[in-house]
Amino acid sequence: MPPFLASRIIFYFTLTKSEGQQLPTKGKFKVRTRLKISSVEDLTLALAAGGGSINKFGDLELKIRKGLLSREYKTYIVEYGFIKGVKTAGAFFAVRLKENITPVLTVHFQPVKEDILLGQWICHDSNYRKMCKELLNILKSGLEKAKPPEIEAHKPSATHGFRVGYSYAHLLDGMAEVTLATALLKYPLINRMTYNVEVIKDLDEFLKMMTRKLSKGRYIITVTGKDWRFIIGLNTETLEYTPSFISWKTNERLLGEEALKRLQKINSSEEVQVLVFEVPSSN
Repeated sequence: MPPFLASRIIFYFTLTKSEGQQLPTKGKFKVRTRLKISSVEDLTLALAAGGGSINKFGDLELKIRKGLLSREYKTYIVEYGFIKGVKTAGAFFAVRLKENITPVLTVHFQPVKEDILLGQWICHDSNYRKMCKELLNILKSGLEKAKPPEIEAHKPSATHGFRVGYSYAHLLDGMAEVTLATALLKYPLINRMTYNVEVIKDLDEFLKMMTRKLSKGRYIITVTGKDWRFIIGLNTETLEYTPSFISWKTNERLLGEEALKRLQKINSSEEVQVLVFEVPSSN
């Protein structure tokens, strides 16, 4: 398991005060937003909409000015994740310095009205006050700007043999998140390939090729580009599939036929990583 993924999994359970850590600070904010934070995918959309720079590993790259009058900036790698509670949801942020992961900020979200969200935050170390401030600015701005997912009504599939349906939309929840932590925890990774987008665009042939490689069952196929991800929930027995598309650069999240149309706009020569996960029969 990659170190950055492992750290995300254990982070929330190890928010202990380290030696030399300064006292935490806390506060709250309210924003008007249409986005409901219910997964790390939603959190990523908000951060991207707020101007956050997310690298290919799924970490947030944060530039902090070295001094009040300095023109120089220091870049920090900030890991983040989604906290799911019984009544509330939240987000955590941690800065990675060499081999150390230091808790920086925790935010809990609570709906006040249909379009008003209350955020209660804790900056865990006052040494990172500037970083907390910058993270909160990005988050608040992104929550105001981010758009909720667009789900189009079902239309006939443009492919032959395979048909678009929404049966597997629930399996894709959280799968668009940049670290793929949800998939690695829940589903066995059975194949890893590299193709050009041109191969994926001919989706009918691509799905036929995948079906020949796989036994009968349900699978999730993720296609990851530079700043986007195309995800397919596929049943190789019924040939039904659910496609989705997310772009962290343009703040898009599409499902069904709209996702297929968006895929066709991607540069055909771009190289992408394809991962195939098997969905256990119990899911």
